Amino acid sequence: MLHGWEDPIAPPEDVLGMARELTAAGADWQLHAYGHAMHAFTFPGAQMPERGLQYDANAARRAQQAIDGFLAETLGPIER
Repeated sequence: MLHGWEDPIAPPEDVLGMARELTAAGADWQLHAYGHAMHAFTFPGAQMPERGLQYDANAARRAQQAIDGFLAETLGPIER
C-alpha cells in the first residue's frame, strides 16, 4: 500500500484496519506512508487541497521508487 498520511478519503485509521485484515489473512504486505501527502499525491493534476486532493512531488518520487523495487523483486530487474 502506498498511502498519503493526510488523505481524508482513506484516513490512517482505515489503512491500519486494512493492515490488520491483511495480517490476519496471512498476506505478504507492505505499507509505505508518506507524511503530509494527501489523496492522489502521484497525480500532477490533483490541485484541490480543500477536497483532500493534492500532488506531492517528493511523495510521488518516493512512491515510484517503491513501485520499481516491488516490480524488480516480483518480476526481475527493470530495464530502462
